[in-house]
Amino acid sequence: MCAASLVVIAEEALREENCKGSIQGGGSLALVQQLENGAEADLLLLADAGLLEQLKPERVADSRIFAGNRLTLMTRKKGAESAETLLKRPELTLAVADPQAAPLGRYTEEALSQFQVRNRRVPLKDASGVVAALKSGHADLAVLYQTDSKRLQNAVVVTVLPAESHSPVHYLAVLLKPKKREAGKLFDFLTSARATPILEKHGFIEPAPQ
Repeated sequence: MCAASLVVIAEEALREENCKGSIQGGGSLALVQQLENGAEADLLLLADAGLLEQLKPERVADSRIFAGNRLTLMTRKKGAESAETLLKRPELTLAVADPQAAPLGRYTEEALSQFQVRNRRVPLKDASGVVAALKSGHADLAVLYQTDSKRLQNAVVVTVLPAESHSPVHYLAVLLKPKKREAGKLFDFLTSARATPILEKHGFIEPAPQ
């Protein structure tokens, strides 16, 4: 199970380590809920390290923070307007993730509380939904992870939102019990320096000090 923003990392890790496995992507909160409701998984990659508290301790073999990210305000049209100006325009639509389903939504709520937002908000399930809305033109603006700018060739980063405006974005790898060999290999790879080139290529950063 893998946070939507980490699917590309999981795919490359599988290839790098020559491991076989399937990837189920989605919002981190929804994935944790599915796991607690009986869904099967060997490795869990979350976009919010705080969600570890919601997992039953007897299910967790090991866990480590392995990457960080930043939030950005993105638009489909290049222009000179500031984030403050764009967010005050009521005729523009703003795609945001659902805070009840994905950590991106919670980080977004925290960051936008620092602005006067008058846009019409379009709530979506997770980061993939927000990316799709901006890419298709169903939204004029979107709050996304900095890494998502790599996936959006026709979108523009208006600004990187201040790190102090939201909780640190920490990505957590959770190895689940009973431990499986392939899952253990992926866990060790992702939490080692060997994964750094892949993470940096996709825009992930070193996690902020805790």
